[in-house]
Amino acid sequence: MGFYLVVHTILGFVAACPYLLNRSNVLEKPLWMSGGFGALYISLATPLASLGATGALVVTFSEYGLGWSFATLGALVLGCVIARLIPVEIQPIVAMICPIVVVVICGALFGFWYI
Repeated sequence: MGFYLVVHTILGFVAACPYLLNRSNVLEKPLWMSGGFGALYISLATPLASLGATGALVVTFSEYGLGWSFATLGALVLGCVIARLIPVEIQPIVAMICPIVVVVICGALFGFWYI
């Protein structure tokens, strides 16, 4: 279950970074993320990451039950706390790779492939 702890923590981490950038003001994030393509990218990455984290929670509940679902929720929250603690300069980089990470991890959790 160590694999699931790491994967769910990473999923919570990459789900929180676009959300934090979406909620921050112009002075806290890079200028290219404030308008145009960057704002659209963050607006699309935030729901995708949230959907991936929710999907991971649902899959864990359906396969392993309520106890492991709480462990998954704890790992997702741990990832969000880690995302809150990292510097603001790293969050845009994580937000840029967020869709790729979410698709790879959720594909492995849903049983499409192995990582």
